Amino acid sequence: MTVLLTMTPTASLSAVFAGLLLCVTAQDAYPTRTTRSGSVSGATVAFGGSTVEEYLGIPYAAPPVGPLRFQPPRPALSWEGVRNASTFGNSCMQTRTNYGPLSEDCLFLNIYVPVLNGSDQTQSMAVMVYIHGGRFNFDTALSFNGKWLASRGDVIVVTLNYRLNVFGFLSTGDRNSPGNFGLMDQRAAIVWVKDNIRNFGGDPGRITIFGESAGGMAVSMQLISPKTAGLFQRAICQSGVAMTPGAINFDPLEATKKLCAYLGCGTEDPAGMVAALRDMDADELTQAAALFTGNFTRRVWLPVIDGDFLPEEPARYLQSASLDSRQLLIGCNNDEGGGQLGQGAPASYITDRQSFQFYLNSSLFPTYPKNTQMVMKAAMYEYGVWEETDPEVLRRAFAQMYGDFEYLANTVQKANLYSQRNQQTYMYLFTHRPSFSTLPGYVEASHGQELYFLFPDLRGNDPESLSAEEEELSRVMIKYWTNFAKTGNPVLPSSSDLPTDWPLYVPRFGQPTTKQYLTLNTNITAEDVSSNLRPKKIYFWTEVAPALESILQPTCEPGISASSAVLPRDAMWRFSAIALALCLSRLSSH
Repeated sequence: MTVLLTMTPTASLSAVFAGLLLCVTAQDAYPTRTTRSGSVSGATVAFGGSTVEEYLGIPYAAPPVGPLRFQPPRPALSWEGVRNASTFGNSCMQTRTNYGPLSEDCLFLNIYVPVLNGSDQTQSMAVMVYIHGGRFNFDTALSFNGKWLASRGDVIVVTLNYRLNVFGFLSTGDRNSPGNFGLMDQRAAIVWVKDNIRNFGGDPGRITIFGESAGGMAVSMQLISPKTAGLFQRAICQSGVAMTPGAINFDPLEATKKLCAYLGCGTEDPAGMVAALRDMDADELTQAAALFTGNFTRRVWLPVIDGDFLPEEPARYLQSASLDSRQLLIGCNNDEGGGQLGQGAPASYITDRQSFQFYLNSSLFPTYPKNTQMVMKAAMYEYGVWEETDPEVLRRAFAQMYGDFEYLANTVQKANLYSQRNQQTYMYLFTHRPSFSTLPGYVEASHGQELYFLFPDLRGNDPESLSAEEEELSRVMIKYWTNFAKTGNPVLPSSSDLPTDWPLYVPRFGQPTTKQYLTLNTNITAEDVSSNLRPKKIYFWTEVAPALESILQPTCEPGISASSAVLPRDAMWRFSAIALALCLSRLSSH
């Protein structure tokens, strides 16, 4: 029996409208975009009154497996039909297992597109490409949810994986394995974004790359590499630059030989070693390479000076090389070394003067191998712990030295060198102690803690845990960061809801506006604009310590007695007087 349904005209129109609404809703829930490799279907995510489209796990290069291991990235393979882009791709090989499935097939990126209303939908958006940190040895793009920056800043955010540790940075120092494959991966992702982001509503002429820690170092390297000319317009370096101690391995062949000896490659010939390591099981190679990663400062699977991607030592190259005109936003946190005081971190094991000297020596040795003890003694004098025995004072001094040496000094050095090339530069100092910090109460902003205000749900953090003042700080930081991505100026195009102006960092001496920077904390005011950040400490680590290293003097490996290498106190005083005189002479000449 056939049943006929009759409808009134009003009911018929209502049914049609409901059907159309259902169709549109279903389509919006799984939006589709086109790339040069094929179409992708993402997902629409609503949260906190905002909506973003997420496209996850998009391959930007071919899987670097088999014969492509230890090779530059190749273009992504095409696919038929519509690729499901609603889940993350594999994370890259590493020893940490809490970052999802691990695989050599890991060159994926994720795109977060804000859903705008009205006329805003017709304008292309600025693009922010985030490069994660992790000492070039661990972490993954999936740790960084770009939806907050995208929705609150009206920008497109892209996060990416790149090859890590031995897979990304094995080098024989020659053509057999030049290294820097992880940096090449990052560049390939930026190229992919430039080629495809218009189809996601992005502006390929307004790309900003940004990163923190090793991500900041990578951004700094991309900024000066001749291989990235024309690929992006702006950069943000957070607590990491190319000149950071431990950012570059200047003797990569040694690590490769040690790894091969351990794995029984049976040769020290560069071509033979690379061939043997290319045939190794990925898991076995990962675990073996981790044995040679080094301690908390001596890292080996790192970028190298290859004469191509990185033509020469970054500070020297930055002073003279031809550079694209790009704006730079750069900064660090005021207690960068505070994390060294956490449970299980090096400073937590400092119980007396001997253990203090051991960890300080271990920190300095990779950068100052010739005169470690001389630099260490000078640093102890500079930081007022020449004869200190109180363990708590020594722990705090170690954390401050480590933060200044490892991050702050070279951040300021980069700002100085870059701005001296007439490149538009802005600098910040983040000082807010997060309300959820578990570090000792005297530690304010430690390494990486500013990220929770750009990525509020970072590493499972509950965004609701932010206080009202912290939520406002997050809003302000996201506004500054995304303004910079849009215009190259952190207070444009809109500053009406920002607490203060952010002046340019200008490296002029003897003027009240010299080297201005903005302090980022809760309740920012115009009083938070300051000048010339920690000049004595910057001078010590960028001028005095390198000068000491150049003096012929015996040194020793960490943990070995160094009584014969310790300067007598009168010699130390003489050097300090000379260094002070040189400093005053240098300052008076400007």
